[in-house]
Amino acid sequence: MQQNRIRLKDVAEAAQVSVATVSLALRGHRRIPAETREMIRKLARRLGYRPDPAMGALAAYRNRAGNRAPSLECLALLRRRKEEETDREVELVAGMVAGLETGSGEAGFHLEGFACPEEPRLVRALLRTLHQRGMAGIFLDAGSAELVAEAGMGAWERMPAVVLDPSGRPGNFPVVALDAAGNGLRLARSLVEAGYRRPALAWGKETPPLLAAWWETALRLGWPGGFAGETFPREAEAADLRAWLDRHQPDVVVATDPEVEERLAAVGRRVPLEIGVVLAECAGRPERFTGIRTNLGGLGAKAVELMRELVFRGEPPAEDALGRYALAGVWQVGKTARSPVPGVASEN
Repeated sequence: MQQNRIRLKDVAEAAQVSVATVSLALRGHRRIPAETREMIRKLARRLGYRPDPAMGALAAYRNRAGNRAPSLECLALLRRRKEEETDREVELVAGMVAGLETGSGEAGFHLEGFACPEEPRLVRALLRTLHQRGMAGIFLDAGSAELVAEAGMGAWERMPAVVLDPSGRPGNFPVVALDAAGNGLRLARSLVEAGYRRPALAWGKETPPLLAAWWETALRLGWPGGFAGETFPREAEAADLRAWLDRHQPDVVVATDPEVEERLAAVGRRVPLEIGVVLAECAGRPERFTGIRTNLGGLGAKAVELMRELVFRGEPPAEDALGRYALAGVWQVGKTARSPVPGVASEN
């Protein structure tokens, strides 16, 4: 009796990953981490997996010009490239892309990245190409969403589009944004529970104004009896920080940028570190102080969930009043010995 052939699905179930991940790993695709590729190869050999030549021939036939059927496996990511990017922007993009890649693979999609051109005619040409290649949908960063909106629509309208914009600016497409307001409220409650009563805010120069405004509003709303703290001016020089701290005497500082962290560390002798410092930035670094940072990988994974709704159901779930699909409670907390918020738990 002939033994049943081991399929990609069997390998995927044994490895607890998607079929798309197994397929890419066995082809040596660099989007799959090297250790994952090696693990899947070893598992496939142990299970006795062998490629099916008939299926291979069928795939080759479908991929020849004129024979390729539209595929729901591929998703595109369009990014508007900048000549210079800040460290914050690099970290934001890396975190979101990592979440997109992981979420797409687990959902059975293959993600391909493209640079979005600046000229409208080239944008339209790229969108037509993606449509002809049978892309199931497109992810856009905030910059490419603006370019696509300016270029106008075409046949590509039949492809779902999802925008990843940490600031959550409303636009022409469904937007997945950071839940900055929700995170601010959670942070306020945590600080109150930890016994802090004189908070102060210190936004960095690179902190997006809209994101800073949501944080500040949420902290003010979340503080019992109203928020009594002060905000350190964004454009003020580092030397002004000491006078600002002396004047307001906060017992905790909520910062949003490594630049602010460096300023606070520089005046550490004058301002004892029993003053709690919470580095609440998008790409937080919790090595020195407590860091509350948005889980950017979760942002990308949430965008994939939204894309699945658009691809398979044809319409997205309900949006909020600003036309966003905000992520509730998506943050990570890194605690150190100086942690001013000992009771905060990590939420992902």
